[in-house]
Amino acid sequence: MNKIRKTPKKVTITITLILVSIFLLACTSEIKTTISESRDNNKSKTPDEQVWDMALEIYEGLKNKDKEKIKSVFSENELMNHSRKIDNKIDEVFDFIDGEIVTYKEVNGSCGGGKARDGEWVEESFVGYIYGIKTDTGREYTISYGGYLVDKDDTDNIGVSDFRITEKQPDSDESILVGTVD
Repeated sequence: MNKIRKTPKKVTITITLILVSIFLLACTSEIKTTISESRDNNKSKTPDEQVWDMALEIYEGLKNKDKEKIKSVFSENELMNHSRKIDNKIDEVFDFIDGEIVTYKEVNGSCGGGKARDGEWVEESFVGYIYGIKTDTGREYTISYGGYLVDKDDTDNIGVSDFRITEKQPDSDESILVGTVD
């Protein structure tokens, strides 16, 4: 009778341990993403194409008033250290844009430098622009943005660190900065 009782306990404990292990493995398999894709999926894209993809994420986020889409391109460090400020500034940008965004003229950007060690990039920064963002009220805006595509010392720096939206007006250069500039 004792032997029958021990077997179910061992089986129950074993099954419980297996289920807990599977659950823990599933929770730790999260891959850090930038521009809504993993870095591995971006290997087929040139660095410039990756920079342009970030611009499109920012543009679509602004057009659809989707704060989370905009925040998805920011580096983990920016979000960890400046989350509330970024949220508030994105809200300011939504208010700053007069009307609904309908189109943009051009996306431009590229990797602009960094640090290399033994012929390999250990830090690679980028800058980009979205020109000719037009609204249904006839207003026009430009966005400039920057950050890191590579940071071997701290991968949480990968992504956008800041973007600035400026209204194109002959008599004004009003703009809003979202994020931080190093």
